Amino acid sequence: MEQEKPKYKTFLLDDVKYKTNHCVKFEKRKPYQKPNPGILKSFLPGKILKVAVKVGDEVNRGTELYTLEAMKMENIVRSSVHGKVVKINIEKGSKVPKNEVLMEFELFESE
Repeated sequence: MEQEKPKYKTFLLDDVKYKTNHCVKFEKRKPYQKPNPGILKSFLPGKILKVAVKVGDEVNRGTELYTLEAMKMENIVRSSVHGKVVKINIEKGSKVPKNEVLMEFELFESE
C-alpha cells in the first residue's frame, strides 16, 4: 500500500513565503458567509414551547419572538432587528434542529 504524500500549500505574508500542509478537514471546509440579519436560525436543537409573534407583526429590538426548550431549560429568544415578520417556519410543539431557518424578516431602516 502506497502512502499518500502530504499536500503543501505556499502563501505569501508580509513578503515572506510560508509552506504549510492542509488536512482533509481544512480542504473540505465551507467558505465563510456573512450572516443575513433578515433570517433567524435556531442556535440550539430543541422544542418550541411558544411562538409570540405572527406573520405581519412589527418587531423591535428586544421583542419576544419564541420560547425554546433545550437541555431542560427555557430560552426566550428576542429580536435583534427592527422589522416586520414575513415568514414563520415553526409552531408550538415542533422540534427544531440546529441552524434551521425559523423566521424571516423584512428589515426597516434604523432611525
